[in-house]
Amino acid sequence: MLSMKREDLARLAEVAPATLAGSETGKRQPQPRTLAAIRAALETAGVEFLDGNGGGPGVRLKVPPTPGDAGKAKAPAGPDDAADA
Repeated sequence: MLSMKREDLARLAEVAPATLAGSETGKRQPQPRTLAAIRAALETAGVEFLDGNGGGPGVRLKVPPTPGDAGKAKAPAGPDDAADA
């Protein structure tokens, strides 16, 4: 999704690469503060965490603002949004 190396995420989250590796393989149970640091680093890199809201939890990339739309919130287009001709 981000094409980020483990070492880059570890640096951004200020955790050891071995901590990430152990968490990924299930050999370690990360501390809550470690999970919070990893989440914050991913959010800074552009990942948005989604709650369960009926479809289960997940992640997606944040939609970058369109030039000229700075500060305006814009919902992503859905299947019911028809293009005007």
